[in-house]
Amino acid sequence: MIMKKREVIILLGVFVIMVLTYIFIPIINKYNENKLKNQEIKGVVKDKYNDKWNHNVPKILLSNGRTLVIDRWGDQNNDIWYYIEKGDSIYKKEGSLNLEVIKPSMKGIIFKYSE
Repeated sequence: MIMKKREVIILLGVFVIMVLTYIFIPIINKYNENKLKNQEIKGVVKDKYNDKWNHNVPKILLSNGRTLVIDRWGDQNNDIWYYIEKGDSIYKKEGSLNLEVIKPSMKGIIFKYSE
């Protein structure tokens, strides 16, 4: 079976897109991680929801008006989504990627950022 010139160009294009995606996704993730690391986050959770307009990404709305995507904190054994509730306080100090969730009872837990 001999491929036509058009099929070769399409296959080559798909291959180039895959390679570029493989190269740039980790770079973009590292950039976002560094950007997040240099921010201080604090506030009280006003709402938690899945953003239907953004691939159902889990988010929280803080008392200061900031919206925070929370899918990068926690792991299979320690899922932040099921732990966090309205009224909880959130704190992440600048220079760290750990997010502390403090319940109104003053009990807190630290969630580690995962790639």
